[in-house]
Amino acid sequence: MTIGLGTGTTVFYALERIDNLIKSGKIKDVVCIPTSVDTEIKAKTFGIPLTTLNKNSKIDVAIDGTDEIDLNLNLVKGRGGALVREKLVANSASVFIIIGDESKLCINGLGTTGAVPIEILTFGYEKIIENLLKISTLQNCTYKLREKNGEIFVTDNKNYIVDFFFTDPIEDLLETCKKIKMTTGVIDHGIFLDMTNIALISKYDGTVLTLNKK
Repeated sequence: MTIGLGTGTTVFYALERIDNLIKSGKIKDVVCIPTSVDTEIKAKTFGIPLTTLNKNSKIDVAIDGTDEIDLNLNLVKGRGGALVREKLVANSASVFIIIGDESKLCINGLGTTGAVPIEILTFGYEKIIENLLKISTLQNCTYKLREKNGEIFVTDNKNYIVDFFFTDPIEDLLETCKKIKMTTGVIDHGIFLDMTNIALISKYDGTVLTLNKK
């Protein structure tokens, strides 16, 4: 079995569970594909066998957290900085499972709880941002080039991330995604459309809400 591993605190708990299942013999012949250096390091501390997408292009299941999720299982991801690798692994998986808590559930639409990240080239990044601001749904947004420890944040792919902040839910998700992706210099964005198969949402009352792809 090949398992894709996302990035973030949720995935750490998934790693613990995978490690326990391997050690108990309940799952065998498992290899995992991490989506970030951080996840790779954590997986290695458990001794979980790792591989790459180049060696194993078919992933049985991918597990990840999310920053936002709507009732149609569309997501906003990438506030941890690994959106491109996460999207590539999710898109390569037969089943993509999202795990999150109720605070991530956006019943009125995506884009209202924080940054919507867009990964861009470092070359000409100011011009790329200028062109992104020509997209109608981004024109009223505020934006910020992501920083870490007082320096411009650089992804594992050696790119920058510009975070866009919406005051209202994103209108016309599909068209917005198309226009962002078509902007020269954009690597990808943190909106995951029609990719999730199952979402497990822990509710404040202790129950779990299961959402399945329609």
